[in-house]
Amino acid sequence: MKRRWFQIHLSTAIAVMFVASALIGLNAVPRRWAYIHGSGREPTIYLDYGWPDFFYRMRESGSFVYLNGEGVDSQRLVATAVVALVIVSATGFGCEYLIRRREDKLREIC
Repeated sequence: MKRRWFQIHLSTAIAVMFVASALIGLNAVPRRWAYIHGSGREPTIYLDYGWPDFFYRMRESGSFVYLNGEGVDSQRLVATAVVALVIVSATGFGCEYLIRRREDKLREIC
């Protein structure tokens, strides 16, 4: 029996879940960097959130550094979401392609 186009295998769902959780982890863990204003001054430590490009930045002290006047750069946030959606979709389609191709070969043999 042939599967419907919107029906996926459990192994595909598990693979997509792991990829999505890895992407969430990449976006949730901050990247630290220091900015030195001048000689002899304390560096300012910044935390950038987001992957592949940061969309949120804050100082390590907890005070916010605003981007575009709101704290979150919405264009970078949308770009990050699009990249994540493409990666998750490619994983799902790739897994389903491999599994269904193997099922078709097994059907031809039997």
